[in-house]
Amino acid sequence: MFPKQDVETITRSLERKDAMKPRRNLRNALKLLSGIGILGMLLVGCQGQVVDRPGSGAHKEHQMPQIKPSAEFEPLRALVGKWKGVGQMPEGEQDVEVEYSLTAAGTVLTETLAPGQPHEMLSVYHGDGPQVIMTHYCAFGNQPRMRLEKGDDPKVLRFVYMDGTSIQSEDDPHMHQLTLTLVDADHLIHEWVFFDKGKSSHVTRFDLQRQK
Repeated sequence: MFPKQDVETITRSLERKDAMKPRRNLRNALKLLSGIGILGMLLVGCQGQVVDRPGSGAHKEHQMPQIKPSAEFEPLRALVGKWKGVGQMPEGEQDVEVEYSLTAAGTVLTETLAPGQPHEMLSVYHGDGPQVIMTHYCAFGNQPRMRLEKGDDPKVLRFVYMDGTSIQSEDDPHMHQLTLTLVDADHLIHEWVFFDKGKSSHVTRFDLQRQK
């Protein structure tokens, strides 16, 4: 048994500790609410207007200009998707696959020939004012640029060589012309004209069907 005096001392000490608990709990609660309030303000601020600062790289996406592609570019936009078919090559008939996709807010069309294959190639179509230009990134190691010629048939798009990189002159071997024939919404024909020594060497033809 503890002496009566010690029991009373211990009891008073425990009462003081119990009396302090609500105060500590209140202080902890206030700290928690303060932290939540600051976090809430930060979250609201993040959802608010972005302020541009020099060199910050911040931008307002909703202020990006809305560019409408030219009427000449519109038929190309309809090609988006996957196409498969048969190619008539110099070395014989082969299965071919082509994929089209839009980028740059719908103002650029990318064309991937033989995607995932060692000889995969890329062509990029885009507007140049009222005109349409394409760059063909060829497995031959050069990059001819072609311009869309105006024609009478809206379903026939003929691109003709204008210049290129890694091409010293038109005598160098390069793709010189491409004709896209939009037979219908699901049928597309490619005709690629290859130049060597300043003249046509051969024509490669793809007969493609849209994959659904």
